[in-house]
Amino acid sequence: MARKTREEEVEQLRRSGTISGKAYDKHLAKYERAKETANLRLRVDPALLAKLEQARGKTGRTLSSEIVRRLEWSFAAERMRSFALENAILLVEVVGSGLTPQTPPEHARLQIQNLKMGLERVAAQLKIETDLTKP
Repeated sequence: MARKTREEEVEQLRRSGTISGKAYDKHLAKYERAKETANLRLRVDPALLAKLEQARGKTGRTLSSEIVRRLEWSFAAERMRSFALENAILLVEVVGSGLTPQTPPEHARLQIQNLKMGLERVAAQLKIETDLTKP
């Protein structure tokens, strides 16, 4: 005999009168959410698990949601770091292409000030990224 799916089990409970109304809707919604997320088995070093448990205890999250939040942060930090470095490269290229031995000193000073301000913005972006990734 084939094994019943969770949806079939819930439907059988509804038909038998074991659950009805809101309880049925709740079980069905839980089943639908479960289909939308992947179940991942993971081996974790005990020291890392202890840190995760401590962090989730402070935030009131489940262990799974704490792990997901930290993974999402790591990807966001990666994107921010990449964006900041692209901006830094672009600033250096723009200023570098505008400076030649014939560049008037006042214009060169202005270009260098703009470069400094741009790099300070990049540094601020990297600081924000660092602050966001701190637990």
